[in-house]
Amino acid sequence: MKARVFAVLAVLVAPTAARAADEDKTIADALAASKDHTILLTALKEVGLFDTLKGKGSLTLFAPTDAAFKTLGDDTLKRIVADKSLLKKLLLAHLVTGRALTAKDLAALDGRELNGFRVAAKGELKIGDAKVVTRDWRCGNGIIHVVDVVLVPGK
Repeated sequence: MKARVFAVLAVLVAPTAARAADEDKTIADALAASKDHTILLTALKEVGLFDTLKGKGSLTLFAPTDAAFKTLGDDTLKRIVADKSLLKKLLLAHLVTGRALTAKDLAALDGRELNGFRVAAKGELKIGDAKVVTRDWRCGNGIIHVVDVVLVPGK
């Protein structure tokens, strides 16, 4: 019985400990260590935003997973990557500078726009069409919210 209680406690405490460790990392470092954000990481480096995510400040990043990028389709992805201006615009739609917004902060924005996308907090937390699948991934210079869809400005 005691072993089972400790096993349950270990599972409950482990995610908190892992997130706490990322508070010593920048958003860039946390993304670089993530196996689910390789496309985002490459794109950020391509347009020079990786260094922004390494810097000081209060940032919020809505981080699409590799699976989210793949739903765009190969042709669309190739077109976006070929146009650095378009790629940078797309990536900036995922970044809020000057504010590290927690899920609670986002919920308070329910019905308002953020970076041109409507925030919805009734039921599941969403920005535009993107559902926040992992909230409040705290880093030393801000917060990451993992999303399941790439935010496309003007869509």
